[in-house]
Amino acid sequence: MGSPMLLLELFLTAFLGIIPPSISNCSSLEYLDLFNNQLHGELPRTLGALSNLHLLWVHINVLSGTIPPSISNLSSLQKLVLSNNQLQGELPRRLGALYNLQYLWVSVNLLSGTIPSSISNISSLQSVNLASNQLQGELPRSLGTLSNLQFLWVPSNVLSGTIPPSISNLSSIQSLILMENQLHGELPVELGALRSLEWLQVSSNSLSGTIPPSIFNLSSLQTLQLSYNQLQGSIPSDIAFTLPQLQALILYNNHLSGLVPISLLNLTNLQNIELENNNFTGNIPTHFGQLHNLQYLGLEQNNLVGDINAIIYYWKT
Repeated sequence: MGSPMLLLELFLTAFLGIIPPSISNCSSLEYLDLFNNQLHGELPRTLGALSNLHLLWVHINVLSGTIPPSISNLSSLQKLVLSNNQLQGELPRRLGALYNLQYLWVSVNLLSGTIPSSISNISSLQSVNLASNQLQGELPRSLGTLSNLQFLWVPSNVLSGTIPPSISNLSSIQSLILMENQLHGELPVELGALRSLEWLQVSSNSLSGTIPPSIFNLSSLQTLQLSYNQLQGSIPSDIAFTLPQLQALILYNNHLSGLVPISLLNLTNLQNIELENNNFTGNIPTHFGQLHNLQYLGLEQNNLVGDINAIIYYWKT
């Protein structure tokens, strides 16, 4: 009698066909990796019988249909990656039963409905990627209970409502990407509590009010992207000292005003300054050309005065 199959890897093999329902007969299977093939059809409901499965990778295929509710029976599952398929319907309501799940990646599909509140029961979650679907409704306020979450990516959906202040309880979060939705209201002051945050991207929404000063105290922040909103107010003059790791400042298409801080010259890692289409006034800081890592500088459609050629001179030298 042979040993039970624990691992099945068929990735990058141009494998055709469907995932057979008989896969459930491999009851000892722990790792199922079928990514980047040409699999079509539906995810078999029998997958829920693989009680020992730790990893299910079937991204970059042509799978359709819905995510079977039986997938919530995979109590040992740690990584669920279904991205880049043609899956539709709603996320299973009982998703929260996957108590050991660390990675939930279902981006680039046709999923609709709301983000199930039961997701907050999965305290082990480290990475959630729901990008590029058709998800709607509000961000669950209970998301704040996920203290181990490091990456929350839900851009390019149809999410509405406000950003819940409870999101400030995500004490491990490094990347928060909510861009290209229909979120409104103000940026929560509580975001300033996310001391590990490196990427904050909430562009292309309908956010209003001012940028909370607490955001400019996130000393680990590398990318601040708030473009295409209705934000007002100014950029603090000491931004270079409170955001020393900043590499990208992307605030174009808002209603921001005041001076462009001269202290930005102290941010030697700065690669992108994108402030176009606002109401900034004063002189163009010509010494921006001394930022040798700078790749893009956008200042047009403001009320700035000065000679852009001076910046180009410093850039060339």
